[in-house]
Amino acid sequence: MSHASRRYALMAGKAWGRAIAGPVLAFAGLVLLALQLVFPNSHRVLQWGGWSLIGIAGVMGFAAQYELWSQEHEARCKAEDELNAEADIRGIVWAKPLPGNPNADQSKPASNLRLDCQCANHGRKSCEISFIRLVIANPAKPDFKPDTCPLQSPETVNPGKSFRYAGTFYISGLTPDELAASTITVVLVDSLGTEYRSPETRKVI
Repeated sequence: MSHASRRYALMAGKAWGRAIAGPVLAFAGLVLLALQLVFPNSHRVLQWGGWSLIGIAGVMGFAAQYELWSQEHEARCKAEDELNAEADIRGIVWAKPLPGNPNADQSKPASNLRLDCQCANHGRKSCEISFIRLVIANPAKPDFKPDTCPLQSPETVNPGKSFRYAGTFYISGLTPDELAASTITVVLVDSLGTEYRSPETRKVI
């Protein structure tokens, strides 16, 4: 017999022992005792009572098997839930285009964007926010794509915990007026590359 089979047999035996030690057989035993007192000289009553107890004990074996299966099923479902758990970052990201070209050479278009993230992890798994990806749509420059911005200090966000971040990002290729006229979407990215688009980006002018 393999180790797994011995373990299963031991667990089933313990479950069966708990079942036959429960109130069902205790009540059946009291009924048998009462019948013996009422019919003290009836061998048939004693015989049928004994077989009834054996039958009930056998049925308790099926109950023990079901209890064991239920425990195993619950443990397996819990393990699958933990395996399939995901982080869920939601909240608000305030985006404020700042005035003025930060370049010393004003002929090179650039601007600064101030971000204030006020989010939280509503999922059941931790994540490490490591990057911020900006999606900036400007009608005058439809092909403009800013670089992904790594955070200086990646932050682990546990389930039920908040994620707060404030910082200024340098945007090369857009003037402050062009940035102010753009549609801005902030995407949070964790260390595994998972993108969180649920946070709502609100632009402040």
